[in-house]
Formats: sequence, C-alpha cells, structure tokens
Amino acid sequence: MKSSSIHDEDYTLSPVPLSARLSLIATVLVWSSLTLDPSAPYLAMWWASIHTLASLAIAILIANIVLSIFSSISGYIASKTGLTYALSTGNTYGIKGSLVPSLWSGFVAVGWLAFSIGVVADTLVATLNLPVQMYYFVVPMLTAIFSITAFK
Repeated sequence: MKSSSIHDEDYTLSPVPLSARLSLIATVLVWSSLTLDPSAPYLAMWWASIHTLASLAIAILIANIVLSIFSSISGYIASKTGLTYALSTGNTYGIKGSLVPSLWSGFVAVGWLAFSIGVVADTLVATLNLPVQMYYFVVPMLTAIFSITAFK
C-alpha cells in the first residue's frame, strides 16, 4: 500500500507557516475588503429613503468604524496566528462546534455572491438598455467569470 501525502497549499488543515504568510498590512487589507460590495449603493439608497441625511451619515460613520476595527483585529489575529477562519473557530468552539460557524460562513459567502451577481447583472442590463431576457444570460456569465477567477 502506498502512503500518499496530501499537499495542502491553502493550509486548510494547519496554520500557515511564517514563510508563507502575508504581511500584516496585506492581511488587514484582505479582511477589510470583505465589507466592500457592489450592492452597497442599493442598501444606501434604501437607507436614504427612510432616514435623514444627518442620521444616515452618523450611522455610516459608526458602521465603518466598527467594521474597520473588527476587520483590523481579525486581520491582526490572522497575521499573527496563521490560522484560517475554520481553524480559529475550531479553537473557540471545538472540532464539532466549529461546524456551525464554518457552514454559516460558507452559506453567507455563497448567498452574498449570488446577491452581488444579481445586482451587477441587473445594473448592466439596465445601463446598457439590453432586453430584460439578457439578465438570464448575464447572470451565468458573471457566475462563470467569478468562479473561474477563484481557481489557480
């Protein structure tokens, strides 16, 4: 029987070694970018329709400060420990307990990507004055483009 070793280039099962880690700045920027999204203008328009400009500005400022602090702390922890999200939840909740936040994270990521693709497709169809049926062509094309770029 041959023994095979699995090369885990994404370090999903072990901490990232120091030699393979990104710099602190790069890690913080990656974590901070997780809050950027093409659907943000839609959310802003909805909020603007029900809030005053002053309360909207205060809410956006507070939300950005909180998200920046959270993202920076998460990036700092990731940079220092080298642990992936799944591995860090394993330390917090245990191996079986980490299943719930890991599944939830995946569900949210896929759902948010689908929502974002829908927003971008809708915007492209409306901006380019394409027939409404083109939406059903643009969505799979955007999905394929985003999916292909995920592979090395």
